[in-house]
Amino acid sequence: MDTISFLSHADLAEYMADKALDGKTVTAVLFYEDAKTLLKELACFEDTTIENVEIHEPVYKGYSKEFYVTIDDTLRIWVDEAYHEVEETGFKGYYRFGGEDVIALIDSEANSLVIKAAAESGYIAEIEVVADACCDCECCEYHNECITEEFEEGLRDLIEYIFEHFTEE
Repeated sequence: MDTISFLSHADLAEYMADKALDGKTVTAVLFYEDAKTLLKELACFEDTTIENVEIHEPVYKGYSKEFYVTIDDTLRIWVDEAYHEVEETGFKGYYRFGGEDVIALIDSEANSLVIKAAAESGYIAEIEVVADACCDCECCEYHNECITEEFEEGLRDLIEYIFEHFTEE
């Protein structure tokens, strides 16, 4: 399995968006903080649409496993818990995903069972975000580049509302 290193979440988002524009569906398997940051970066791209977001701080629901952050070839974005327990059916495990046109990017710290869940993907790689390259702040131009652009129909306000009201206790 290949390993791909990204210097920032913005670089990962750009890679995913480029592949989506090439007709691929890309799913990144990440833990909470990385998934949240990636979602913010993906939402900065023009013509993206947030279809469904199910992400919350681990203390809120007790879920501390991975999330699937997906963007498809129409630039629709989904975020969902990777691991599910369904009492009615007795299912416990990682939801499967994949297909010939699917790229699976799996956090180097993710459970190895995620690889099995992504087994039918056309391409699977381990990823790491080495830390945002320019600095550790959130105030520099590099981090806020897309925030200075105008968001159509209040997308920025919606994202901020989601993260303020649904990711904290």
